[in-house]
Amino acid sequence: MTAEAPERPPTPDESGGQTIYIAYNEAEAELRLYSPDEVYEKGLLPIKPGTLRLKANRREIPHNGSGAKITFGLRHIRAIQDMHEIPAMAQRSTAA
Repeated sequence: MTAEAPERPPTPDESGGQTIYIAYNEAEAELRLYSPDEVYEKGLLPIKPGTLRLKANRREIPHNGSGAKITFGLRHIRAIQDMHEIPAMAQRSTAA
């Protein structure tokens, strides 16, 4: 008796009629790759798609380049968010 994973229901993508699948668990979500357009449209990063492509081509931000396409996994998106984090200023001590 073999346990098979349940087939995922396709969700039509409003932008082009493509079929996309919703990740059912964290492992699938970690493996999912997003195009620069998807990253911006889904609000994963507040950076325009053209800027993401430019920075990826310049190797300024982490990305996946397999298949000659620029894509981003969640680990790349987290790394880019961390790159743009601004640390808090050290509190000044007041001399009395």
